[in-house]
Amino acid sequence: MTARLHSLAKSSEQFPLSLVLLEEGEKSEIVGHSRVCKVIGQPTACLLESVVIRRNKRGLGLGRILMRETELQSVRRGFTEAYLTTHDKQNFYAHLGYEYCSPVVTLGSASNLLSEHMCEKLFSKKETLLKDTGTKSPSSQLPPGAAPPPPGVPPPPPPPQVKPKNTPSSLKISWMKKKLT
Repeated sequence: MTARLHSLAKSSEQFPLSLVLLEEGEKSEIVGHSRVCKVIGQPTACLLESVVIRRNKRGLGLGRILMRETELQSVRRGFTEAYLTTHDKQNFYAHLGYEYCSPVVTLGSASNLLSEHMCEKLFSKKETLLKDTGTKSPSSQLPPGAAPPPPGVPPPPPPPQVKPKNTPSSLKISWMKKKLT
């Protein structure tokens, strides 16, 4: 809740733009939230972030309503393509017309710290920072400060890989996009 309130406090007619879905009644209640951010280097593309429906309100079609309204607001602001990420709702977004794609660059809520021009300059470089030929010498796989084995002695086996538990940080993130009409 604190993160959502912080996000809403940063929302404005500029970006990032937050939208809330309210359930009206005796006491209005926030049941959903989404945020729209610009994609760097693609002036007609946006990133839909933080799309969430309150847990006790899921399965009622509210996610579909929130997505439709978020897309409509994006189109009204001139966007023709929307990107998003998900780790567990790929089928939901595919049903709404989203397809898998490559990642894009956005600053999200930090976008007000740098000008759009500066962001484009920072992320327009297509240089490869690290070159990996795929062949590493055995000594390059040693821990820092360790000596390589003497000639003719095979290196020790690599440490066993530990499979991470199913935590949010270990889940695979899927990027998806959709042409907005």
